[in-house]
Amino acid sequence: MQGAVVGFVTAFAYNMWLVVGKFMRGGGSPPRLPLSTSGCLEDVVMHANTTILAFLTNTTVTHDLTLNASSTVKSGSKTLYDTSYCYSGVTGILITLVVSSAVSLATGG
Repeated sequence: MQGAVVGFVTAFAYNMWLVVGKFMRGGGSPPRLPLSTSGCLEDVVMHANTTILAFLTNTTVTHDLTLNASSTVKSGSKTLYDTSYCYSGVTGILITLVVSSAVSLATGG
């Protein structure tokens, strides 16, 4: 029981530290990717209510729609606070499992 409590408290403290630290640091939103309709066909925009089958049979794409990925990646150092919130649950579970197992093994219970 001691291991579970210590693991929970440790994981909770770690996740709260990340939340408060990101708030205090002022971590903003990730950069927005460029959005343009310059390569889109005008017919597709004007006839948006067409069915998928009609779209596939009547449309041919002749434009090169590749994007230079290196121009959209923002360079710079990443910190712990730049980690996505999606990983908070995973790190909490992993910290709980590791710490609670270690404490349980150390205390014999």
